[in-house]
Amino acid sequence: MKFAVLFISILLAMNAPCMGIPDDIDVVTSKGAAHLVFAHDSENGLDLQPFSGSVAIDHAKILFRNSKDQLTYLVIQIDGPTMLNGGSHYCGAGREENLVWMKLMSRQVVDLRTVLYYSCAFLIDGDVGQVTNETLDIHYSLEGKDFILRYDNKAPEQGLVSTVKSRK
Repeated sequence: MKFAVLFISILLAMNAPCMGIPDDIDVVTSKGAAHLVFAHDSENGLDLQPFSGSVAIDHAKILFRNSKDQLTYLVIQIDGPTMLNGGSHYCGAGREENLVWMKLMSRQVVDLRTVLYYSCAFLIDGDVGQVTNETLDIHYSLEGKDFILRYDNKAPEQGLVSTVKSRK
């Protein structure tokens, strides 16, 4: 049985500092790795690799950031290769793409969810449909079903919401 969409909900108790101001948070990508870094402590970032479907991270970008009720919410887009060194075999030049939603409070990641929405390895076909300053819609297909993944920055506490789209 294939792993469908990696929709992992993880409660973390990490001592990753967060200054409470969204602009104090950034993503740094280097040598196949990406880290969420915090102002005044760029040496001790949160490794994003465990939340990625790829073997290495080529690109990572914060798409949304919001502070609400002493919480900071982030949506990070991550992508990278399915396999290292490519090759001529299946998925040799394939890609894996994830969205990661994080809820941070008082220097801690208190909730995290990741969705693999494009994958050569798991045969997930997806594309970023519509992105505005406040919302994101991603359409993806898996095992004969179509899904819509939504994020609304006006209600960041809802996180990433995936719904089955009816086929007509």
